[in-house]
Amino acid sequence: MKKITKTLIKIIALIFCLLLATSILAGCGPKETTFKDKTAKLESNAAKGSITTILGKYNVQGLSGNYVIYGKDGNGFVSQHGTYKFKDGKVIVKYKMSNASTTYSVEQSDNNVMILKNGKTKLTCTYKNGTAGLNSKDYKNFTGTYSLGENTYMIFKDNGTFRQVQTFKYKVSGHKLSLTYGSDTQNYTWKVINNKICIQQKGSTIEKLTPSNK
Repeated sequence: MKKITKTLIKIIALIFCLLLATSILAGCGPKETTFKDKTAKLESNAAKGSITTILGKYNVQGLSGNYVIYGKDGNGFVSQHGTYKFKDGKVIVKYKMSNASTTYSVEQSDNNVMILKNGKTKLTCTYKNGTAGLNSKDYKNFTGTYSLGENTYMIFKDNGTFRQVQTFKYKVSGHKLSLTYGSDTQNYTWKVINNKICIQQKGSTIEKLTPSNK
């Protein structure tokens, strides 16, 4: 009976150690969330922007790879496309709209947060889901979705492209437009000039939108 008891105790201790080791190993990597990016599909399926009201997909300011999509449900998002690559432990990011490259040094603050720095500019990237190169020294497996803060995130693809997305809510009443980013709401007016939607505030045009179906 004593032998059985001792054997049972050893088995229980072994199971406990295995469970503890598994728990420790699971905590070492970045934690994936249930977050899913739906904007890529919405962007590709969006109707060409209207000029009789604000609805659909528009190219912003005539800039390549810079779009804004106004959905039918009062939700919208800005989508900025670009490319990225790694060299000497740094990430080089290029937005299509500027065609200028920015090189960031990479720092990891914890398992779920990566900080990209360029001078005084700092991007705090919190991992949401995907492959995630957070624990990879060469960052080759950087693909995934990272939050940059409230309502803004970046989706890195393994083909070297990315999209930076900022979501918002909006309301259109006649030629009045209300935009809400997080807790900040701004009111504008809009009118059509040369087949473009011109967003204005206090008499100044702050954005020009060209209907797009690309």
